[in-house]
Parts: sequence; structure tokens; C-alpha cells
Amino acid sequence: MQKLVLICCFLIASCQVFAQQDVKQLYESAKILMRQGEYETATTILLKAVKQDSSNLDMQKDLAYLYLLQNNPVLSAQISRPLIDRADADAQCFQMLGMAYKAAVNYSECATLYKYGILKFPHAGVLYNEYGELLAMQQQLDQAIVQWEKGIEQDPNHSNNYYNASMYYALNRKWLRVALYGEYFINLESYTARTETIKGKLLNAYQALLQPGALQQFGNGNSFEKAFAAAICQNNNASKPLNISMDNLLQARLAFLTNWGAEKASQFPLRLVDHLLQLQKEGIWDAYQQWVFGAALNPTAYQQWQTVHAKEAQAYQQFQQGRVFKVPTQQYYTGN
Repeated sequence: MQKLVLICCFLIASCQVFAQQDVKQLYESAKILMRQGEYETATTILLKAVKQDSSNLDMQKDLAYLYLLQNNPVLSAQISRPLIDRADADAQCFQMLGMAYKAAVNYSECATLYKYGILKFPHAGVLYNEYGELLAMQQQLDQAIVQWEKGIEQDPNHSNNYYNASMYYALNRKWLRVALYGEYFINLESYTARTETIKGKLLNAYQALLQPGALQQFGNGNSFEKAFAAAICQNNNASKPLNISMDNLLQARLAFLTNWGAEKASQFPLRLVDHLLQLQKEGIWDAYQQWVFGAALNPTAYQQWQTVHAKEAQAYQQFQQGRVFKVPTQQYYTGN
């Protein structure tokens, strides 16, 4: 009798293992099809997997996303709405449901969702960003920037808040914040079309910050912003409008590092400054400046520089690809 019980237990365990393997294979197949753009087939396969294992949160989220990709926000919301009440719910569950609400133009319920999600996950930068984008969609930009700023404060390694904040401040010609947030963004997200967009905004920011009278114009705000503006602008002795070149950009950036290190580094530690100092130490300072400003300033000249300085360009590329740029949580000084 005991032997029979052991055999039954073994058979049950074996069936469970085979079922788990089957679900895993189905899920992997669905993800491959999803990446290939075969959304309908991926949905069919993923539904089979979810039917066998409805407790798998990742499969449920992917299924909800598949419905969004097929322009079906109603079905997406039906899948993701129960997920936010699960014990293992994460911020992505709220993001997914919010995307469905936005696609269905259900803005009121979406706002309520984000507020609830932020209460549960106060350090989730993705939710501040999504809420800010929802407000922006409703032309409430002055409220949207509050959310993006909060996202930068609470989750300084989530790049989307820097991107949206940089675009907002560029629109409002608040170039000091563009200079700060834009450079953080391109180091957090270095290989997308948005990177090139923000490089253009960074150039615009320095074009404004290096002009005569810039310190008086932009050196307002809290103690950090005054110090940051002074470090960028105080060595600017131009008496007439300045034509921006790579040479005067390099001079201004080196002066910024000297000014900041001598006066403000201990009061306002900045990951960005540490990064710039490391670039100097590694001997790839010029290559980094070219990467930041070259294409936006003069695409032809940048291509020529890369050809002539191929070794330096490659050294910076290797450095960039081999490092992880992380921002500490205690370095938010700007406020809003």
C-alpha cells in the first residue's frame, strides 16, 4: 500500500513538472512571436499558457500588453485591472492598466489609478512619468512637470522623467535645468533617437548660458541653482553675443568643473560631476564633448573629427558601453 502511494505521488509530481515545462515553452514561444510582431498568434499561445497557470504575473502583464499592441484597450484593461489588487502586484501592473485607460481616453479613471499606484509605490519613477504624460495630454503642463520632477527625486535612474522635464524646460527656456537634466538623460539613455533630440536641447542650453548677462538672467532660484549657474556662467567675459564653437564649449565645461570642484562639490555632490572628472582621468574628455555636442553643432565637422580621432572615439565608445551610469537618490537639489 505504501509503495502504491509513493508511485501515485511520483506520477502527480511528474505531471506537474511536465505542465510547468509546457507553460514555460508556451510563454517563450509567445515572447518570440511578440518580438517578431506576430501579435495575434502570440496572443493565442499566451492565452493557452495563462489558462494553465493564471498565477504567473509576468504572463498576465504580457497578455495585457499584447492587447494594447493590437489596439484593444478594453481587453487589455480587463486583463490588467485585477492585477493591481494582487499581493504580488508591482508598479508595472499600474503602468499597464494606465496605458489601457489612456488608449481608451478614460483620463479620469487613469488619474485616479496613478494616484493610487504612487501611494503604493512612492519610489516608482515610471508612475510619476506616466501621470505627468497623462496631464500633458490634457494640456496641463504646469502640473505635469511637478510629477516629472517628483519622479526624478524619487527614482533618479528612470530616464523618462529627465526626458520630459528637459523638453518642458526647453519649451519654457529654462536653460539651466535643461543643462542639468539633459546631460543626465543622455548618460542614462545613450542610444535612442531621443538621445539625439536632447543633445540638440543641450546645445541650445549652452548657447544661452554662455551669452553675456546669462548669470543675471538664469542665476535665480534656490542655492543649488545659483551655484550651478555661477559655475557655468561666471567665467564668461564676453561683451557681445558669442558664436558657440566646440572650442569655447570645451573651455566653458572645463571652467565649470574647476569652479564646482573648488567651491560646491562638498555642499552639492553630483554624480554628473563625478562622471566628468572620471572622463578627464580616463583621457576621453574631448571625445565625450564631441559625442554630446558635435553632431548638433556641426554634423560634418563631427564626422571629420571621428575620422581623424578614431582611436579617441573608439576609446570613449568602449568606456560608455562598459560602464553603468547610476545616480544616487540623495542628490536632488532643484525642487520645483
